[in-house]
Amino acid sequence: MNKITEILSVFFKDEKTVKDVLNFIVTLVIILAAALLIGNTFFDKDEGSPSVIFDSDSQEIDEGNLYLDEEQRLSDILSEVKGVGDVKVMLTYCRDENRDDVVKGVIVVAQGAGDTVARNKIVSAAQSVFDIPVSRIAVLESE
Repeated sequence: MNKITEILSVFFKDEKTVKDVLNFIVTLVIILAAALLIGNTFFDKDEGSPSVIFDSDSQEIDEGNLYLDEEQRLSDILSEVKGVGDVKVMLTYCRDENRDDVVKGVIVVAQGAGDTVARNKIVSAAQSVFDIPVSRIAVLESE
């Protein structure tokens, strides 16, 4: 700290100005450190995985994403159910206490989702496959 004071006294002859500049530098360092800590908290990439949509009629959107397999399998099986039609599936994930990725929610967009029987089949399938409550499954009718 004395070396910094000596360097600053070369540029500023007044002792009060040197102390003011030194206080400003210390405050600036503290603010930058706090900003880095806050930034890491809000922008932590390990909190969840990106959601990816898989269309049963298209190619994989992101070939490196390991989660596409589950979406593809669910999309394929649901499109085989009578009355459901073309299907798009999106899964969202979160990490549990064991740091394992688990399905948090399911969105299914299907042609036949307007039919109550088809909608119930979709919800039942998603619920049983991922062991999640019905409240985390959204089924929407496609155009």
